[in-house]
Amino acid sequence: MEMCIIAVFDSKSEAFLPPFFVRATGIAERWFEAQFLNEESDFFRFPEDYTLFYLGSFMDGSGEFRPFDAHRPIVTGVTAKAKVVKMNKADAFEVVR
Repeated sequence: MEMCIIAVFDSKSEAFLPPFFVRATGIAERWFEAQFLNEESDFFRFPEDYTLFYLGSFMDGSGEFRPFDAHRPIVTGVTAKAKVVKMNKADAFEVVR
């Protein structure tokens, strides 16, 4: 099966964090958004430093890597954090109602 190769780029360190593999980019995006729930994490404190990228494919049956010619951005840290904050405010509103 084809797996997506995903990694987070940290602009301050000018490097990618170690890559990971998922079946769909939406799973990676969900994971990335979850990193912004911890107010003590660097992701939460410095969202402008992070971007989630789709780097290519990995075929788990053959072990073949198929990198893209150019990295494909999925979502920035600023956008992911804003989505999480908005969802949390909506949840808090529902509890108050």
